[in-house]
Amino acid sequence: RPHLVVTMGTHGVLLCSETPDGIAVERFEIEGGAAAAGNCTGAGDTLCAGFVHALVRNGPDVRVAVKFGMRVAAMSVAWPDGAISPHLSDVNMSETSPEVLSR
Repeated sequence: RPHLVVTMGTHGVLLCSETPDGIAVERFEIEGGAAAAGNCTGAGDTLCAGFVHALVRNGPDVRVAVKFGMRVAAMSVAWPDGAISPHLSDVNMSETSPEVLSR
């Protein structure tokens, strides 16, 4: 089924999914509040890259992919120079496993 992910900056992310009954909309808030932003340049691109990475790595759980994308985007805005996506070695993978993110 098709999905649409809408980034809303410090207001989180909307996940819009087609269902048999129409369109379901789910809002994901940033865990622990908004990240201390340095430069937000590229945060949406980083979220998208994290989202796709999680889909490839973990399978078709879109909710897990959204949460992973949000986590790496939050890390990217913490970099003072902006537009720098974190390397996977910087991501605490135990906190981004499908089991943890699906909660």
